[in-house]
Amino acid sequence: FSTPTRPPPLLSGLVGSEMCIRDRIKHEAVMTSQDSEKENNEIENIFQRGWELHDRVVRPARVSVIKN
Repeated sequence: FSTPTRPPPLLSGLVGSEMCIRDRIKHEAVMTSQDSEKENNEIENIFQRGWELHDRVVRPARVSVIKN
């Protein structure tokens, strides 16, 4: 019998307090909205977390992005 494995780590993509899209391969923008208080390409909401396994993206994170 093999030992159970842990699920792959979540995509981080969110660097510190900055919530900007750093790597477009890791994020899929499914919606855009406007907000004058936020910068362009800032992630507004995460709809579905992404997964990576051994430095390869299995599923990109689905996010909404600010576009002014």
